[in-house]
Amino acid sequence: MRLATGIPVPKFSIADLDGAPVTPETFAGQKLWLILARFVACPFCSVRLRDVIKRHDTLTSFGVQVFVVFPSAEHRVRQFARKYAPPFRVAADPRQTIFQLFGSETSWLGNLRTLVRVPRVISAVATTRMNPLDSDDVPHRMPSEFLVTPAGMIDEAFYAEMMDDGLAISRVVQWARRLDAEREERA
Repeated sequence: MRLATGIPVPKFSIADLDGAPVTPETFAGQKLWLILARFVACPFCSVRLRDVIKRHDTLTSFGVQVFVVFPSAEHRVRQFARKYAPPFRVAADPRQTIFQLFGSETSWLGNLRTLVRVPRVISAVATTRMNPLDSDDVPHRMPSEFLVTPAGMIDEAFYAEMMDDGLAISRVVQWARRLDAEREERA
């Protein structure tokens, strides 16, 4: 079931790739962009996360912490981390506990909608050299993303309709600016 905005982020506990525990309290007092990605071999996720990595300095300048969770096995997530060296926390959730808590969805129709955009599919596969058939999760998982306030409330819940959907980085920056402006008004 999809999560609504304005509710506390669900309680979870997971270890990141460094073995450090990650819970909602890890990000208390900080803006959090939680990305529940598709499986590691998803070329769309790789393209997307490369963009997030490239813009990480911009995101942190607005106080946004990024946390990415894959439903893949830890050894596969480590391969991703070695290849892309993300400057933010990444975790493997092969049991999909967090995915279930946050109402992560699957959609064959979403897969088909994405695949009919052939040039984009070819570009993603060619750019990342990822084999989208090399999935260790259900192949029709849709990504979902959540913007969480420093108070631990879900401010935006995004559930993708296609495999390559996601919040625009500019949208995340706009959200962070809005939170900063609201904080300034209260001060």
